[in-house]
Amino acid sequence: PPQSPIPLRLVGSEMCIRDRQEGRRRATLLVCPTSLISHWVEQLNLHLHQGVQLKLKVHHGQSKSLYAGDLETHDLVITSYGTLAAEFTDGERSRGVLLNTRWLRVVLDEGHNVKNHLSKAHKAVLELDVERKWVVTGTPIQNNLMEFWSLLNFLGSHTFAGRENMKLYKRQIEKLCQEGNERGYQRLKVTFLMLSVFISSLAGVDGCHRN
Repeated sequence: PPQSPIPLRLVGSEMCIRDRQEGRRRATLLVCPTSLISHWVEQLNLHLHQGVQLKLKVHHGQSKSLYAGDLETHDLVITSYGTLAAEFTDGERSRGVLLNTRWLRVVLDEGHNVKNHLSKAHKAVLELDVERKWVVTGTPIQNNLMEFWSLLNFLGSHTFAGRENMKLYKRQIEKLCQEGNERGYQRLKVTFLMLSVFISSLAGVDGCHRN
């Protein structure tokens, strides 16, 4: 059978083995372009076994929840980058539902949508209360090397992540690559490989696909 996409494997495999301990975070947030929301609903119907009781919520348009507590009762919540970005308020605590929900995991599909670290979308994803972060994209760099830093900054578990390390990234990677210095390219390559090896470890995790 065809393998399901990585975000579905993450959710589906965990549901197969999860114990629902009281107080344990449950919900996964999948953020994608508006045009892909219906696609992900179709993928769920196609790839998840009928025996998997997944509680799904599409948080978009007229179907948005009013309370964070409601979203936390779902296994998977799908929303758009626009919906999430609209909740960000610069300089003060957001009252947005998504930004006040306690997430187990967030997956950014077409993650290059937060490539601009000055955009509301990027600032909003940084405000999410989440334990595990994932980015799915085929184009981590489209125009400049700072776009890749934006993804590292969101993931938060790398030497170059965080505003305080932006200058380090610019000095050790961006500037050297712009100068054609091989050391910059090697550091960029190593960073890519570290992320690629981690993602490839998921290749066999597909325990909940439909036969």
